[in-house]
Amino acid sequence: NPLYDNLQGFSICSTGQMLLLQLAHDLKEVPTVEITELNTDAVQYMVDEEYVEDAHKKLQDWQDLSGLELEQDKIVKLIQRDVNNYVEILQVGDDEYDVHYKGGLFTGNHSFTWNKDKHKFEYKFSDDLKSNSLTICAEAILKNLLFSIPVEDTVQNCNDPFRFQMITHLGGTYDKCVLEHKDGTQEDLQRNNRVYAGAEKNGNKIYKIKGDRKDSLANCPPNPIVDNDNHVSIEMINKTWYIKYAKQKISDFIGKKEIYM
Repeated sequence: NPLYDNLQGFSICSTGQMLLLQLAHDLKEVPTVEITELNTDAVQYMVDEEYVEDAHKKLQDWQDLSGLELEQDKIVKLIQRDVNNYVEILQVGDDEYDVHYKGGLFTGNHSFTWNKDKHKFEYKFSDDLKSNSLTICAEAILKNLLFSIPVEDTVQNCNDPFRFQMITHLGGTYDKCVLEHKDGTQEDLQRNNRVYAGAEKNGNKIYKIKGDRKDSLANCPPNPIVDNDNHVSIEMINKTWYIKYAKQKISDFIGKKEIYM
């Protein structure tokens, strides 16, 4: 592209980052301010209520100095593992709230809409063609982190088998994927498969094969059922495994060392 200018691109990026460092430095002068996140386009901080206006004064001074305009999000609740993995409730009006979330755990599309009359969030799920694996666990994790809803309630109340599917992808470094039965016989699988935790013991195991090397499938549930033809019923699924999986991910997310799996 004849308009490509690496120097200008670097200059814009580095200038923006230095300006944000200046903003964080100025905010730290306000009593009780704690910078909780600083990235390429935002500063996230906590401050006691009595010093909120002092912090806002720092924000305005920075805008006057830089000529840039800030947008503000008021966070009601935030649970964050790192900059790319978090759930939060934002206040966007006098009685308006939004839920935002980000991270690889939260597969599928999970919509939380604020109902003013009932004064609570209403939940709706929709498929995501790009990320549609273990979506019942994603829902359970979100509802637990945001609203302290027990994981068991979410998982046990769902009877849609597709919400329990684990989509597995065989990377290019492996030759094939096989299902090994209890009697030792093997069945070649597709490179992409739908896997479920089976309610009945079947002794099945799934392996990735490369030459003489045989590796277990990551996060493979016990007694796996491979169902690429959509014949699985909810009675065939071991919901307990999904409950344990979601609880383990929650424990890891918030930094606890509890073991569920």
